[in-house]
Amino acid sequence: GVREPGDESIDPSWQGFTSFKTRFGGRPLRHPRTFDVVLDPFWFRIRDWRERYLDARAARLSRAAAEPARDG
Repeated sequence: GVREPGDESIDPSWQGFTSFKTRFGGRPLRHPRTFDVVLDPFWFRIRDWRERYLDARAARLSRAAAEPARDG
């Protein structure tokens, strides 16, 4: 696929890649969104909890890194 004209949701740095592909016949193509098929609700909840935990941990670490160092 290539970047659609007027699509602001795509990073502009891909414009060169889009130009290259359109010269060789590339055209805009939309794919359907993805979704999860839950086969076992228990493991899905575990996966969901893990993602929330890791996101919160990354946010905490990011905030800690952004704070100025304190002299003790």
